[in-house]
Amino acid sequence: MQRNPVLEAIADPTKNFLAFLLIGIFGLGIISGGISNLLLETLGDWLQNSFGINKILFQLLVVGFISLLILFSIYFTNLARRIRELLGHEEIQIKNILELTDTFIGLIAIPSLGRPGKKTPAELAIRHHWKQGRGKLRYCWLICTPDALDSTREFLQVLKQECIDDQFGCEIYDQTNHPFPPITQIGTSLHIRLMVLDPRCINDPNHIRELVDGLYDTANQQTGLTSPEIIADYTGGTKSMTAGIVLACTEPNRPLQYLLSQYGANGEITASQLMKVMLSYRIRAVR
Repeated sequence: MQRNPVLEAIADPTKNFLAFLLIGIFGLGIISGGISNLLLETLGDWLQNSFGINKILFQLLVVGFISLLILFSIYFTNLARRIRELLGHEEIQIKNILELTDTFIGLIAIPSLGRPGKKTPAELAIRHHWKQGRGKLRYCWLICTPDALDSTREFLQVLKQECIDDQFGCEIYDQTNHPFPPITQIGTSLHIRLMVLDPRCINDPNHIRELVDGLYDTANQQTGLTSPEIIADYTGGTKSMTAGIVLACTEPNRPLQYLLSQYGANGEITASQLMKVMLSYRIRAVR
């Protein structure tokens, strides 16, 4: 869900303290005070002078009616949910899951340990978005465990040769090499960064979340890509790595994907398809 920056600034002093102070406190306070004075004082005096209606009794009736109206709105209507939606604090839920048919300029994936004759989820994801140069994929970040490093390098060399044969450029970087070039300079070439995790961090979802968060920030600074242009695949890796990627992508407009497999009677995979997931809530770290 798209958050409203104006409402965020008014409601949250950490977003824009000046807007919160001037509008959220002073502005709304003046408006509510003016309405209260007009309704309870001015109208009360007019009713008392014109019709002899007791002013205090009128004020009590108005306050009581408004209180009942607020309670009814909260407990017997969907007003509370609508307010949360306006403020961007929607309940935790999966917004949609659908078959992935489009391609993305950026891809974050976790390579699994390769097995002879079988494509890993990361390989399937890259090939889907690349489509031998017909897809949008131009940048790929691979978060690799040490045990999957050799098989991943083998696949990347095969992919690079395929790109050369098809007259497309393909550059493979490790985590110590220079930054990715900006999107305006790469043309149709494919750029892949291979990042090898420290074995001590493989089962730390917080580390993976921070790493993926950093990739989105770095991608925007180096290439100009925004979050909606990058999709993250959480199929491969350990369960903690999956959890870290999902946590990082609870930010609005960070799409996820996973490989959905169908199995035969003997446990073999008979069919696979990529699914796209959009999450509709935001998680803040507990300090």
